[in-house]
Amino acid sequence: MSQWDIVEAIRVQHLEELRSNPSRFTKLKLYWFPMTPSFVPFADLTFVLETKDPNLLHEIHLAEQSYRACAQALQIRNQELQKFYDNPRVSHHVSDFETGAGVAAASDRDLLFLRQATDGLYITVDRALPRLVAAIQNVDKLIKAMFPSKAALKMTPFEQP
Repeated sequence: MSQWDIVEAIRVQHLEELRSNPSRFTKLKLYWFPMTPSFVPFADLTFVLETKDPNLLHEIHLAEQSYRACAQALQIRNQELQKFYDNPRVSHHVSDFETGAGVAAASDRDLLFLRQATDGLYITVDRALPRLVAAIQNVDKLIKAMFPSKAALKMTPFEQP
């Protein structure tokens, strides 16, 4: 699974349903990566420096940094949600164990970091996806130029549930 696949899955499976909900920071559940993230083997890509577009290696690096930022933003958001639930100043009443629906009474101060971490996750994913798409498209162009009879893998956006 590519980095783009993972970030796109986070967007579609986790974020989109609540994107326009002003209370999304209180409704967004924990989300874990389905697998260990893979990283670009830069040592194997140094040949790109000898092509017509040596800056592509830098573009790939920036795209990967965006991917790593998404992973970190998701981890921070999950940690903030856990802190929120562990906070003794916050009162929690779960009314539906299956869905997790319930009511929490908390001060603005107690909600601040959860809201910031949630908004940060949305922003990070939204900024990473175009960068990952551009890098993949440019790698595809390079592959076509270097190996005209070969095809590269294609990105296929996930359908929303």
